[in-house]
Amino acid sequence: MKNYLLITLIGFFAVSCNQEKTAYVETEKLMQDYLETKDVEKSLQQKSDSVQTGLAQMSQEFQTQVQEYQSKASSMSAQKREETEQTLLGQQRQIQQIQQRESQIFQDEYKARMDSLVNKVKKYVGEYAKKNGYTYIFGSNNTENILYGAESKNVTEDVLKALNEAYKPE
Repeated sequence: MKNYLLITLIGFFAVSCNQEKTAYVETEKLMQDYLETKDVEKSLQQKSDSVQTGLAQMSQEFQTQVQEYQSKASSMSAQKREETEQTLLGQQRQIQQIQQRESQIFQDEYKARMDSLVNKVKKYVGEYAKKNGYTYIFGSNNTENILYGAESKNVTEDVLKALNEAYKPE
């Protein structure tokens, strides 16, 4: 009986000593402060600014044509006014289509690049977990999937530092 009790106690202690190592990261902070995220956002902003400049120029040229038409409309024949209005309406539709297309292209590129970054960070967190003996690293974000986490279990800064050190800007 003593041996059975001793074996049970030893087994209990062995199991309790073999607890899983867990931690969490603040995912929003991780993504926000990751240098590659900042570079991607800067690149996308520059691209957006360039497209907006081109669209603004097109729009300004169109407005100039409309003003020119309005100033000359009273001296035009009915047929010429109709033709000019149809031309202007066609140009307006074309500008709107270009704006919609450019907006969709930008949104698609933004989503693709951000998804790629998220996958890269997830992969890195997995590698970090394996390297440092973690069974689980949870993500904490504004949806509050972690209601409480001891600060000692927060590895955000360690992961962020390692991610930024591993990042090589192109």
